[in-house]
Amino acid sequence: MQSYRLRNSRRSRDGEPKRFDNSEFRHDFLDFCSIAPRRTPYSFLSCFFESHNAHDENSEAPSMNSSTVEIFVFLSLGLFIILFRLFGRVYMVGWRGMRADDYLMLVNMLPYTANAVLADTVEGVTHGLTNSNMSDAERRALSPESEEYAMRVLGSKIQVAGWTMYVTANWIIKSSMCAFYLRLTTGVQGYRTMLDISFALIAASYIALMGCVLFACHPMERHWQIYPDPGNVCYPAISKAVIYTNATLNSITDLYLIVLPLPMLWMVKLPKLKKLGLAVLFSGAFFVIAACLLRSIITLRNKVNGPVEGAMWSVRECFVAVTIANLPVLWAFFRLWPNPFRPRRTRLGSDESRGRQESGSGRSEEGGGRRASQQRKPQSHRADVGETDLEMNGSETSGHDSGSMAPLREPLGTP
Repeated sequence: MQSYRLRNSRRSRDGEPKRFDNSEFRHDFLDFCSIAPRRTPYSFLSCFFESHNAHDENSEAPSMNSSTVEIFVFLSLGLFIILFRLFGRVYMVGWRGMRADDYLMLVNMLPYTANAVLADTVEGVTHGLTNSNMSDAERRALSPESEEYAMRVLGSKIQVAGWTMYVTANWIIKSSMCAFYLRLTTGVQGYRTMLDISFALIAASYIALMGCVLFACHPMERHWQIYPDPGNVCYPAISKAVIYTNATLNSITDLYLIVLPLPMLWMVKLPKLKKLGLAVLFSGAFFVIAACLLRSIITLRNKVNGPVEGAMWSVRECFVAVTIANLPVLWAFFRLWPNPFRPRRTRLGSDESRGRQESGSGRSEEGGGRRASQQRKPQSHRADVGETDLEMNGSETSGHDSGSMAPLREPLGTP
């Protein structure tokens, strides 16, 4: 089978570049990228790599365009951040100390990578063509056997797949954030209910948004229908229903994740400056909201390049979300800088040493033990973020003294 080359990349005999002509497209693309039943599972990947490497024998080797470079830079940086977070967690708590938020971030590498690859194919393979931005006359005149028709069908399918990967990646990140807050607030009364609400909100919003992406246009085949015009709701690249639903649910869930840790920060015993720093750290989701709104506005206003712009902004938004979600955990590791590999003491060990110091200082030659027991203060809940102990005043609980809370048995360096 001959390799795929676009006709418009060839030159005429007089040396002038030939203009884009749908009728002169070779049908190799149908063999690689069409939806024909005979297509093999590997044909899509073949089309992807062939389209990036396609060039005429007499032309110079092609170079990656700026959008491809940007996409894979964001992909590489995002994967590095996730892997570095996992390395830091394994170093600080060991494999047995890994929690749900760590495993969720590990799983998120799959849809995060898939979203970036699909975004690159939007321009690299289908050149931004979808079933949108066509007049009725153009739709009627476009032959189902033409190369452009095949690219528009494939481009629309890529948009649907891209939306599913984008939504899945973002909502896994939100779930990881909730699991992180659950670990951080172990033993704090009232927070379990708020976290249960957040998990329910994330699950419900994910189902609603995925339902909108996949079933707002039905039957499914209308997502890539060319003629007759299926309507805006069936334009996967610039569907107003999908874009508005995504912007709304994304903003609501992110705002809830911003508000969720703020009451805890008010209870911690830290200087105001450190409280402010932690508040900024936990409020990074504002950047994710801003990226989501920018994507929505730019995609809706630019109907011609909407598919490409939407794909690019999905990569940027996912990268911002990955960075913000991992910052609190990375901050714990970087608190050890410039010597992050020195031995770490565990939370349990620090409690025991603190108890020995308190009992030792309270003893005297006459009645030291009785004096120490009389001067013992109610225990408060302590949550660790890096090497900073966040000491929170608790209310009365069963099985503890008044104002006591169960201590968090997490190693230092664990947010």
